[in-house]
Amino acid sequence: MLVGIVFLAILLADNRFTRWVTRHILCSGMMKGNVKAHRSLVASGDSLVNNAVQEKKRRSAKSHEAILRATVGLLGSSGYVDFSIEKVAQQAGVGKQTIYRWWPTRADLVLEVWRDRLLPPMPLYDGKTPLPTYLGNSLLAFGQQISRTDCRQAAICILAEAHRDPKLYQRMADAVYLPRIILIKQAFEEAQAAGQFAKNVNIDVTIDALYGAVWYKVLIRFETVNRAYIDALVQQYLK
Repeated sequence: MLVGIVFLAILLADNRFTRWVTRHILCSGMMKGNVKAHRSLVASGDSLVNNAVQEKKRRSAKSHEAILRATVGLLGSSGYVDFSIEKVAQQAGVGKQTIYRWWPTRADLVLEVWRDRLLPPMPLYDGKTPLPTYLGNSLLAFGQQISRTDCRQAAICILAEAHRDPKLYQRMADAVYLPRIILIKQAFEEAQAAGQFAKNVNIDVTIDALYGAVWYKVLIRFETVNRAYIDALVQQYLK
């Protein structure tokens, strides 16, 4: 009976209260034993609790990964219109409440996937690579990635929802837009200081023109970008 209660306490929770309950049950149930035996049993109880905690963390990590993978898969196969938390939960093999515990809305889930799984990383400018080469490589990687169905649908989801939710827009800007723009602007400023192009060039307008062209080609014209297009685009604005 005592052993059953101990294991029940371990399985029900993984917090400090469970640890205290486990110690209490073990100690109070063995009052007639010696202190050394008590300590040994308490240590065993702690070990069991710690193992249960670690197992729960492993299960949580596994569920988290399954949810992200399911989100990417559904965006690629069904798109934003048919995307739902219910479908993600079913495909990931988890309950909806598990998803809502980590992401309050479907847009928050898609935003994390878009940022961490779908958009290409933005490399730092090394100050040695010619700016047109740096921009060309970055623009090509970005354009080819958002041309993928899953990435494009994630963008559509976030942009659509952000129009109705200013707070989501700010989260999108902080997570996706601003970090990239800051790096690109820093690259422009370094190259401009090194004399690679005229100092009277408006950096903000140039960035808008370069990235705006890629967004327009992919999201409005439903076309893909290639190296020839990117090279012509960069040459047009960085003569």
